[in-house]
Amino acid sequence: MMCNLFCSSMGRHVHVDYCRTEEGARCEGDEVQHINAQMTPNPDKPKDAVTHSLHWRRLGMRDISHF
Repeated sequence: MMCNLFCSSMGRHVHVDYCRTEEGARCEGDEVQHINAQMTPNPDKPKDAVTHSLHWRRLGMRDISHF
């Protein structure tokens, strides 16, 4: 699947993933921004906004949007 075509067909959007830091540790980095608001599903589980590239790497796909 060509991930850049899949994402571009969705228009402007954000990739959200569950927070992967240890409990109490800060989520920070160039590709991660912690979301302070509770969101479904699982509103009590912390979440992060992640870059397109990180989202697809975490899924095991190569980000081809830079080629």
